[in-house]
Amino acid sequence: PKAKLRSVYNQGVESDRVGNFKNAVKRYSKCIELDSTFAQAYFARGTAKLNDYQFDEAILDFDKAIQLEPYYKEAYGNRAFCIIRKYQIGDSRVISKRPGVTVLASPDKVEIPEDEKAKICADLNKSISLGNKSKTIKDAQVEYCQ
Repeated sequence: PKAKLRSVYNQGVESDRVGNFKNAVKRYSKCIELDSTFAQAYFARGTAKLNDYQFDEAILDFDKAIQLEPYYKEAYGNRAFCIIRKYQIGDSRVISKRPGVTVLASPDKVEIPEDEKAKICADLNKSISLGNKSKTIKDAQVEYCQ
C-alpha cells in the first residue's frame, strides 16, 4: 500500500537528515522491495550511499532512477558528483571520524581520466538542460567541462 511506502520512505528521509546513512539505505531498500518502480527511492538511496562514500553502489542506484525516470535532473547531477567524489576522495585518508562528520585529507587537484570526465560533463549538461539551476551543478560544469 502507498501509505506504508510513504511511511518507510519518510523514515529514510529522517535517517538521512541526521546523518545515519546506513539506516537510510535500509529504509530506501525496503521501499524498493515494496515498489521496484519507485524512482525516488533509488535516487534517495543513491544519495545516501554517495554521502556514505559508497560511490560505485550509488552510481548503480542513480542509473536505475534514470532508467525509470529519464527526466530525473537531480539523478544526473548526483551521478556526476559520484564520479567526481570517487576521484577526489579515492586517494584520501581519514583524519577523523565522528558520527555524521568525517574529515579527509586529499590531494588538492586530482586527475580524472578523460572518459570519466566525458561522463561527468554529459550528466551535468543533461541535468542543466532538464532545468537544474543549482549553483553547485553550474560550478562543476565550469570546472570540469571547459
